[in-house]
Amino acid sequence: MSVQTIQAAYAALANNDPSVLFGAMAPDIQWNEAQGNPLADHNPYVGAQAIGEGVFGRLLASIDGFAAAPDRFVDGGDDVIVLGRYTGTMKHSAAADTAPFRCAPTAAPSPAVVTASGQSYQTARHSCR
Repeated sequence: MSVQTIQAAYAALANNDPSVLFGAMAPDIQWNEAQGNPLADHNPYVGAQAIGEGVFGRLLASIDGFAAAPDRFVDGGDDVIVLGRYTGTMKHSAAADTAPFRCAPTAAPSPAVVTASGQSYQTARHSCR
């Protein structure tokens, strides 16, 4: 997986086109949300449809203006790690929120622990093809 492919996927997602991101996912992708995150209740999400409905569908249902803004792409040859921030406004409270993320292949080192909104989360791990 090249950095350019992942950059294109995030750029398309920013333009409300998730097809590039989902197209880059391996058919047997396993996506795990961070422990402590409410979306971790269905870990692992297996396949693009499960991720689309269980992760992104739920995010969009609860967060207005949800965005995943990458800050850095780390090229590890066959693996790419993406560091960035999620942003949006919570629908139930109208509070703006931002949280750091780390998208890493499952073969990457153990995920880091980050703090967002006063809570600590392990960052998500998943793989693209």
